[in-house]
Amino acid sequence: MTQYVPPEKPWMLRLRSTVSFKAKLEAWVRLWRAHAKARGDATKPIDISYVVRNHIEEGISAAFDEYGGIPKDEEAWKAVEAAIAKGVKSSQSR
Repeated sequence: MTQYVPPEKPWMLRLRSTVSFKAKLEAWVRLWRAHAKARGDATKPIDISYVVRNHIEEGISAAFDEYGGIPKDEEAWKAVEAAIAKGVKSSQSR
């Protein structure tokens, strides 16, 4: 039996930027749409929010992969912080 998981409540992130940066984001969206169309997967609406959210998700995952994922508790955070401190210390001693 599958357990019901309610959808997460949306949260808005606002980003102040320049018009030229917005143009770059719009070009990025067009690139994503071209890839989706070429794959025959143009069923999802691809907009700036979709593209940015996907890249932020990927960036978060990549940032925490080195430490075994996002820490779930204080003990895990302390282990991540210790690993970072050790890495910084060893790179400074070179």
